[in-house]
Amino acid sequence: MVQLNKVYKVYRNLNNGKLSIKNSCGLVAGHCDSIILTSVKFKVNRKGIARIQKNKRKEVIATANGNILSISGFVPFKGRYVEELTPYDYFLKSQILKYASPEKNAEKLYFNPYEHDTFYTVESNGDFTYKSDVHSAYAVAIDCDGLMLGYGLQSEELE
Repeated sequence: MVQLNKVYKVYRNLNNGKLSIKNSCGLVAGHCDSIILTSVKFKVNRKGIARIQKNKRKEVIATANGNILSISGFVPFKGRYVEELTPYDYFLKSQILKYASPEKNAEKLYFNPYEHDTFYTVESNGDFTYKSDVHSAYAVAIDCDGLMLGYGLQSEELE
């Protein structure tokens, strides 16, 4: 996947219920209500999963990392800002998403460290329900209620 502009780390803030956005320096740039990322890679701290399962205490151990396509309800933190795609890159990515019809092809994504150690989708054939690992995606829409919709999901870890 081609990474454009800056890559941001997005995670659900456990204190304020919003989405937190970290910049490439590791500093929180701000918080938002919803965000759409492109060229997304999902990262999970495996040791963090073991701590959560052992201590039964929540902590941030998983992020969606990608370029910001759009953002709503953004509130900057300490005067920091985020850089969205350039107008040309935004046009290209949004047109691809528009014609790919993400609302019809999008899959719901989950992360629950008590059930699975990666981001995953849930599929069912009627008799059997199973989880499929997800490590990257062409685009992901995330809202602060925890809903994640992904388009162009990849199950292989790409370095």
